[in-house]
Amino acid sequence: MIHVSVQTSRGLASVRDVEPSDIEAFVRYWHFSGYDHLDFMGIDRQRLGTPDETRARFLGSTRNGTPEQPNVTLSIALDGRLIGYTNLNRHGPDENHPHLHLVDASARAAGVASVLVPHVLRLYFDLYPIRRLVIQARTRNTPINRVLDKVLPVDETRHLDGPDGLAEPGEFHIRYLTREQAAELALPG
Repeated sequence: MIHVSVQTSRGLASVRDVEPSDIEAFVRYWHFSGYDHLDFMGIDRQRLGTPDETRARFLGSTRNGTPEQPNVTLSIALDGRLIGYTNLNRHGPDENHPHLHLVDASARAAGVASVLVPHVLRLYFDLYPIRRLVIQARTRNTPINRVLDKVLPVDETRHLDGPDGLAEPGEFHIRYLTREQAAELALPG
């Protein structure tokens, strides 16, 4: 099922349910893209685990349609070609952490994320009975922070000992988005 379709300068970007064939691209991204990329993102290799553990995480987070699903992953395509994914880790009505990864390096710095991020943030409120998103972005990750700056201001910057997802402890910009604020987001495209 396609949840969002929006025209970008690079083509038609869409957010859709994960197809079984998508998962191997996600595993390749995390385990076979080189350590430089993982180091830049500050990924904790222990938390990442093995390719089989990563595959199982994605299988377990494939959208099942229930509003209680604690972790969900959606695929991102450009003109029908898989380029990435977004996932949401739900810990309670006010503690929900969205993530976005472009697994196709050619799609990075192409403006696709800038157009999709506001749509993705709003989509999570449409799909799930949540009240707030908490967005954590490592301060040194300038590309994603530039994208987020267009949508939301930084609410706080601080060291996190236990950031959400696979990240190691470090310095993060933290942004909060409520359901009411999401309804007012300007949607490009």
